[in-house]
Amino acid sequence: LFEIGSKGLTLDTDGKDVSVRQYFTNFVDEAGLFVKKGAGTLMFCTNRFDVAMLKVEGGTLEISTNNAVSNTALSLGALTTLSTRGDCSMLTLSSLSVTNATIALDPGDEIIVEGNASFAGLRLDFSSIPETAEASGLLKLKVKGSIDDDSRKEFIKVACDNVLADGRHLKVSVVTDETSGETLFKVENAPDADELGEEEDTVWTGSGSWNSPSAWSAGVPSGGKRAVFGARGAATTEVTVAGDAQVGAVS
Repeated sequence: LFEIGSKGLTLDTDGKDVSVRQYFTNFVDEAGLFVKKGAGTLMFCTNRFDVAMLKVEGGTLEISTNNAVSNTALSLGALTTLSTRGDCSMLTLSSLSVTNATIALDPGDEIIVEGNASFAGLRLDFSSIPETAEASGLLKLKVKGSIDDDSRKEFIKVACDNVLADGRHLKVSVVTDETSGETLFKVENAPDADELGEEEDTVWTGSGSWNSPSAWSAGVPSGGKRAVFGARGAATTEVTVAGDAQVGAVS
């Protein structure tokens, strides 16, 4: 048993792969911060980590099984990675903050956040992506606490390190249950929408926010349409808006 006091603990893996063999927890009534820094990987095994706050400042944090981490507020810093690949199909956290970091996972993994969550610059790296859609989706992330509008938009614009099969795209959805207040973020492998003929093309030009009709010459671009965007001073690019695109998917 290794107990962390109010002053916290910092562990520098220094480019090495470290597997935790001791049980980590906090002293009673002392929510000390555990900081993982440096390159390399820190791996937690079954029932090995029960610390109130965990901050990753460098390298990779690997969660090997579903019960390896519990009751933890996790913060992922720039260029860090959280990996749930392998036997961890469901990770439960007390809160989650992601800033320009990567979550490496297997298709179908789930993350449950009991409290609040925030996202900025999230990347996903799947161990594999099935060529066809699966009913369960690639990732389900449920947030039971609050999440601001900026984080919702950031999740919709999530980057993916994987190459999808021809005719497929990542479908990203964000749905809030008005009764429970829970928000479900879901990533799926979906077929591309059929493109419309040339006679039905519409040209949108503008430089405002995606969901502001006044910012575009033809109103907000809708799913399933093929359009030419010349937004924010960037070079004009032809793109196809997926039929299941949500507001914020293109900017």
